[in-house]
Amino acid sequence: MIDRFDFDQTQPLLLLIEFTVLSLLRIDGWLRPTMNDSRWTRLILWSGDYLSLIRSFTGWIFYSPRCSVGSRSSSLSIDPHYIRGELTKAECPMLALEELRENLYRIVVPLPDSPLKEINSYTLTSKDRNLVIDTGMNRPECREVLEQGLAEIGLDLGRTDFVATHLHADHQGLISTLMRAGSRAYMGAADTPAFRQGPADTWSRDGFMGSYGSRSGFPEKDLEASMQNHPGFKYSSGAGVDFVALEEGDRFDVGDYHLEVIHTPGHTAGHICLFERDQGILFSGDHVLGDITPNIATWSDDGDPLADYLASLRKVKPLEVALCLPGHRTPVADFQGRVEALIEHHRERADEVFDILTNGPGNAYDIAGQMTWSIRARCWEEFPVMQRWFATGEAIAHLRFLEGEGRVNRLDGDDEIVFSA
Repeated sequence: MIDRFDFDQTQPLLLLIEFTVLSLLRIDGWLRPTMNDSRWTRLILWSGDYLSLIRSFTGWIFYSPRCSVGSRSSSLSIDPHYIRGELTKAECPMLALEELRENLYRIVVPLPDSPLKEINSYTLTSKDRNLVIDTGMNRPECREVLEQGLAEIGLDLGRTDFVATHLHADHQGLISTLMRAGSRAYMGAADTPAFRQGPADTWSRDGFMGSYGSRSGFPEKDLEASMQNHPGFKYSSGAGVDFVALEEGDRFDVGDYHLEVIHTPGHTAGHICLFERDQGILFSGDHVLGDITPNIATWSDDGDPLADYLASLRKVKPLEVALCLPGHRTPVADFQGRVEALIEHHRERADEVFDILTNGPGNAYDIAGQMTWSIRARCWEEFPVMQRWFATGEAIAHLRFLEGEGRVNRLDGDDEIVFSA
């Protein structure tokens, strides 16, 4: 389990110098990050070219920690400019490839222009079949890094199968590109129907998402942009993939790894985790993330995704997890503690939404504008349109949860859905 980053004896002083200079630049107004984030590593990412200038004097590449994982150690290094899609592979050839355990690899795939920064793609190898878990978006920057990593591993794609932990484009976008004649692709059963129906009903302002967004108060002038710029529309698999539907208890046997499918609805209806019980390894997808919280959103009156998510968290909490490998960012050190923190976070968010409603009724868009977010902007209307879209979807999920608990009331009109305390 990763529980620390180990630096050599010369690095702390250099780190202090860089951090001090960058802090002074921020105080002086030179650096203006677009997202609030308490981790100073993100300050380094925001600082961009300023860090490059400082590095030219220190001669030290900051982001190359040695991660202690189990009994193995390996180097993990990638330039933050490349994570943001500002450099090509030729300009930044260093690959974020890490061998976590024997025959188990993590490739950090960049997600340009996304607050998520990157996605973790995991590969398990054996003499018979290989398995890739999550891939990144269907865009060149993701494909270059993933293909380079798989080539360095020496993976034979003709003997490789693919699992998407859920339907979002950053987890399944490259599967159709990487599949070969002998490959199979898998996804949770409740998420597979999205790939068997036409896209018109999803990515149209008059489709079910656009229509529900309009009734939830989302501005009509921004609906089309929200649909056309949604990652699911722009970066999903380029060709139709006939996913094999996974159910609770299904298994994958890859060499010495025996993965059990655990259905964990919430982030999506068909989200799954994969658990290697003997070794205590959990591939958690977007169900349990370490330093960010999964987006729980809905654009429908069907079900209660936040209630499902909380139930799914309680479902996995008793698992004896020694190493939790999430879809984004770093491995989760204290699994049970993180699960508890996520449950508490969403309870607090629900209470925040309820408190907002005590000041008067409102639609989901207006309520989202009064919630606390980590995006830096002078006002709600200045949030990027996609961030307002995701925030509104999360507000709807918390309103539906409160409605299910009997704490709020809902008035359904033809043109607007309004909630009151």
